[in-house]
Amino acid sequence: MSNKGYSIINILFLVLALVLMICSLTVIVDAQESQNQKSTLHIKAGELDNKDNLILLSGGLTIVKEDITLKSPEGEFDNQKNKIILVKGVDMDYSDGKITAQEMTGYFDRDDFIFEKNVEMDYNPQETNEEGKKKKFTLESSQLEINSETQSFTAENNITIDYDQKIIKGNKADYDGEKEILTVTEDVYIKKENDDWIKSDKAEFYLSTGKEDFKATGNVEIEISLD
Repeated sequence: MSNKGYSIINILFLVLALVLMICSLTVIVDAQESQNQKSTLHIKAGELDNKDNLILLSGGLTIVKEDITLKSPEGEFDNQKNKIILVKGVDMDYSDGKITAQEMTGYFDRDDFIFEKNVEMDYNPQETNEEGKKKKFTLESSQLEINSETQSFTAENNITIDYDQKIIKGNKADYDGEKEILTVTEDVYIKKENDDWIKSDKAEFYLSTGKEDFKATGNVEIEISLD
């Protein structure tokens, strides 16, 4: 092969190497830009008192982070820990529902929120009923810890859930937002609209099916009305 042929091959290899290098640099730059993008916190309050890394808020406050809106009479924000504590009543609106409580501790860097005292949640599950409307899901408890990103939550102490024409009671409830499975444990009591009831140690509800699918296990007791 002539020297001219070798030169063309060398040029092609050089061009290919440059293309690969440019692509690699583009990926690195895109990754760095993604890492540098930070979410922001927008706060409105009647009064602000800044003490080192602690911001004391009073006079009624509103906090907005992406699709989350929090309202409370007063609270404090730790800028170093990305931690917020709200007291004297809390309202949280987010993409999949609404939560109210007397107190809340939130960690914005991981989207974890802990609600305490007189907790009430209206959650909008993705499944629908026969009319095509989203099924009702409300929860009352003494404590609720929820991740607003995954929609997973754990509720404890005196739990009452109104879901799909059933009243569900227990002492602990865990919801896997990815699998859409609700697990209720400890003195479970399920009452249907026709007053039939089930007692058990544990019950699993499959919210993704759109049907009345659930499973009760452990010391199961049932009362069924006969027509």
